[in-house]
Amino acid sequence: MRSIIKWVVGLYVVLAIITVGFQVYYRYPMCSEAGGCALSMTKGVVWSAIWPAYWAIQWNLLRLR
Repeated sequence: MRSIIKWVVGLYVVLAIITVGFQVYYRYPMCSEAGGCALSMTKGVVWSAIWPAYWAIQWNLLRLR
């Protein structure tokens, strides 16, 4: 059971890292000032932590239909 949990956590971390890479790629060109850029990048990191869970929830909702 622990190996399954480790696998799921590892997958979550990998998806979060991919998502943060995409967020930085998407948000960096919009940076025009230091304060706005820092806020935008912070939002990107927070969204990257939440996004894989959002995928999992949406996937399960689609399967239940």
